[in-house]
Amino acid sequence: MVSCKWLLKLTRSCANWNVAQRQIQLKQTIVPHQTFVKYQNSLTSVIEKGLTNISNPEICTRLKKLTEYNIVSGKQIRGLLMISACDALLKPELKEELQPQVFALAWAIEMFHSYFLITDDMEDGATTRRGKTCWHLLPEVGSYAINDAGMLRTFISEILMQYFGGQPVYPKIVDIFNKAYFKTHIGQFMDTMSCKNRDYLNFTMEKYITIVIHKTSFYSYEFPILLALALSNKGNEEAYKLVKSICRDLGLLYQMQNDYLDYYEDESVGGKSGTDIQEGKCTWLVLTALEHCNLSQRQEFLHNYGKWEKESVDRIRRLYKELELSKKYAQEKQKLYDTLCQRINNLPEDVIPPSYFLAKLVNMVYTVKNIHYYEKI
Repeated sequence: MVSCKWLLKLTRSCANWNVAQRQIQLKQTIVPHQTFVKYQNSLTSVIEKGLTNISNPEICTRLKKLTEYNIVSGKQIRGLLMISACDALLKPELKEELQPQVFALAWAIEMFHSYFLITDDMEDGATTRRGKTCWHLLPEVGSYAINDAGMLRTFISEILMQYFGGQPVYPKIVDIFNKAYFKTHIGQFMDTMSCKNRDYLNFTMEKYITIVIHKTSFYSYEFPILLALALSNKGNEEAYKLVKSICRDLGLLYQMQNDYLDYYEDESVGGKSGTDIQEGKCTWLVLTALEHCNLSQRQEFLHNYGKWEKESVDRIRRLYKELELSKKYAQEKQKLYDTLCQRINNLPEDVIPPSYFLAKLVNMVYTVKNIHYYEKI
């Protein structure tokens, strides 16, 4: 297993990289360089195959631009995770044979992710994503982004049909995608409603965990691994139970870090604008602040949280500093990471998915966000 000391050294050495450099490094630590290059080069053929049954040139051009604009510049963590899981699960003699299908499935996952990012950015009123203007704010897009998101979702179905239609694994893959859509939409709804209700004193860790499980844990981690288990035909109840348990905590680790970075990170570092404070979202920072603040601070929080005025946002930021949330975040994050590592170390050698893959996954999640974190402390 990669040691925490090595990760600390890596994250500090990456602190001066720009966004593009960090993303390339992270991608190539998940899969071997040769596999990474082949995967990147496969996107064009995956898109072309997905367009097989579409004869309208204008639609083809739109889908190509929609897909490439929203996918290529991302970290592609979910797709690469699925490739890495397949590498750990597939028999050696099948890896080369199934590589085109593995890559297609990985790109389908990334399109799935982009579908939700497009709709999420519209709901949140975001302006930048991955260092670029959000899709819905492009001059030629605007309100058409709603229809574009729908087209992207159906395009995913077309790709799955082209690559897996008629195969025994096809119904299982479709079922996993449908489950991911359903769970993620529920998570998005819960996240949005928690903002609209503005009942901040009723924000609880239980509510937060429920949102994270639906919005983050399943579709970011469990979803790609379930697809790899299906493609490798190694899925069983014990494997599903283990994956669900590990991915639940992974989702919490990721979301906690994401919440922190939404506040502490600027666009030049993360490539997107953060609006959690203005929207009044239920985040780890809010729960921790409410747990540790005194009566006066609590009243100030309730008066300013969820407002877009700069004065209110700045006051919440100062309150977070007064409560030393940076220190509490570092402690809680490390505690959760150490617990995950210990759980994996205690797994039997023949566990599915393999323990070395799960360890790699935990270290990946820790590293992805930690690279940005050490830039701010």
